[in-house]
Amino acid sequence: MQGHKLHWWQTRWFVVAVVIATMIPLWWPAIPPLVDLPGHMGRYRVQLDGAAYPWLAEWYDFRWALIGNLGVDLLIEPLAPIFGLELAVKLIVMAIPALTVSGLLWIARSRKLPSRPIRSQSANRLSASAIDSAKFTKPNWKG
Repeated sequence: MQGHKLHWWQTRWFVVAVVIATMIPLWWPAIPPLVDLPGHMGRYRVQLDGAAYPWLAEWYDFRWALIGNLGVDLLIEPLAPIFGLELAVKLIVMAIPALTVSGLLWIARSRKLPSRPIRSQSANRLSASAIDSAKFTKPNWKG
């Protein structure tokens, strides 16, 4: 296996380029244009500053619970004081498609899969169709 030349889509630079490409649509807008993001950002503001403003605490309450967005709730706590709420949310949102695609490509490259739906015949190499995993990370855009 070591003497075989890798195809261009099997190289590390290509995988890095694909992972970076998944973040490109989210670089330009100040706040990513995702349908439910303003509601989440409002919840994060209550999470961070709810106790500081009596009028906010009068209408809203935040309690820690095992919910689907707990990971972002935990990341907002240290990142918002450093970067501000909007930039912290943007960085986390940008990381989601990048981590998803890199995880899918890592799985596709793994030798331990019992079946080979997206793997090439050579073990531990990406197939050309593995890049199709990137299309599953398309965000739910507004408009």
